[in-house]
Amino acid sequence: MQADKIYSGIDEAGYGPVIGPFTCASFESPYGADFWGSCLDIFRGNKGKGLPLVNDSKVLNRGKKTFKGYFSSGFAELEKTVLALYYTACGGRLPENAEKLADMFYGGDKLPYWSGAADVRLPVACGLSGALSAGKALKGSVPENSMMIAARIMYPGEINAALEKVNKTGLVKESFSYLIKRTLMLSDGDAEFECGKMSGTVYYGGFMKEMFPGRGVRAEKESVCLSSYGVEAHRGVKISFILDGDSSSFRIALASMLAKYIRDILTYSMNLYFQKHKADIAFSKGYSPDGLRFAADTKEIRYKLGIKDWEFIRNK
Repeated sequence: MQADKIYSGIDEAGYGPVIGPFTCASFESPYGADFWGSCLDIFRGNKGKGLPLVNDSKVLNRGKKTFKGYFSSGFAELEKTVLALYYTACGGRLPENAEKLADMFYGGDKLPYWSGAADVRLPVACGLSGALSAGKALKGSVPENSMMIAARIMYPGEINAALEKVNKTGLVKESFSYLIKRTLMLSDGDAEFECGKMSGTVYYGGFMKEMFPGRGVRAEKESVCLSSYGVEAHRGVKISFILDGDSSSFRIALASMLAKYIRDILTYSMNLYFQKHKADIAFSKGYSPDGLRFAADTKEIRYKLGIKDWEFIRNK
């Protein structure tokens, strides 16, 4: 995206589970707070135009598991917003299945149990007409080339390999760094990043210096709720880490929703793959202790398929 300045929001999903992927996503735009602040009011308050809702992914995804025994009752709204964003950012097209969604963001080797993604048609909850209507409404309400999306998907084997070098907090920071550097490589202009803040983390100065070695990193504010930094001698780069940013920042909210959607769809695909081999295996979102139950229930199948525990279960 070529612009004088890029505004980006970054967040993650899947930090805590013991099985399933970890995803980190970004939303980028050449338009700043004033433009997207007014858009947020439109998104939240004018459903009559068919525009999707934008909010903290945890808020939108609330409700009992009512759809296909896996998705919450609020998942349809989350899906509609994410697919509308995808439609707008990707030139008026939607991913036809979960495999196509993953392929846009992941280029690594696929294990057998992720092949089930090809069988999961999208959308799964909001309906194709709903997704297309929301996508067309969004695309018609914003300037051309005003949105770009990106994501990093890591499966358990990749996570375990990374955790041999860093802890889980370091894994999140590395993923944020990947997306930040990607944006800076694709743009020659200034950049302002808003990132979801990990609870309990106040000081990001060391991380910033690792990301920009040899550059002067200036701490503008360091507190429980907000830590922000400027990077000297590197264009106009500002990076902020905001606690509960997915409920206060439009950009982080969209990134959070994209990350959450990718993870949920791929974890659902994994569930279906193993249920084809053994129909009575109960669904799992991957969080402990239920994720360990699912790992035990699939152990014999994984052994026959040659899938090692370290490729399926996170060590930490």
